[in-house]
Amino acid sequence: MKTQTATITKTATGINIDDTFKTWLKSQPDGDYHIKIIKEPEYRSNQQNRLYWSAWLSVILYYLPEGLLSPEPKNNHDMHDFLMFGYGIRKGAITTIKYKGFDIPIRPSWSFDKMSKQDANEYLEFVQSWVCDNLGHSIDELITQKERES
Repeated sequence: MKTQTATITKTATGINIDDTFKTWLKSQPDGDYHIKIIKEPEYRSNQQNRLYWSAWLSVILYYLPEGLLSPEPKNNHDMHDFLMFGYGIRKGAITTIKYKGFDIPIRPSWSFDKMSKQDANEYLEFVQSWVCDNLGHSIDELITQKERES
C-alpha cells in the first residue's frame, strides 16, 4: 500500500485535515490504519532570511576578490549556490558519481527557506567562518565598512 501524507493544522479553535487526505482515506478499503503525526519543524525565521539575502550575500559579493572563485558568482543566487555547496561538503553530504571519466559532485537540493532555525543558524555560522577565512574580515566588519563607504 502506498504511503499517504497529510497536513493537519491544529489551532486554538479546531483541527483541519486537508481534503486530499480525506478523499484518499475514503477511497481505501475498510480496516485499521496506522497514522504517524510529526510536528512540522520551525523553519528559518524571516529575520534570518532578510539578514542572509539582503545584507550578507550582497556584502560578500561586493568584497569578493576577483579570481577567488571560478566561475565567479554574478549575483546573490550564484553566491548562495557556492556557499550551499561548501556547506554540503562540510556536512559530509556531498557525493560524486563517475561520468565519462570525471567525478561529478552531487549535492542534496537544500533550500535555505526549508532549513529549521537550528540548521539555518549552523549554516550562517558556516558562512561567517568562510567569510573570515577567505575575505580576512568578519561579516559584521564588512557590513560596517560598506556602510562607511556609502
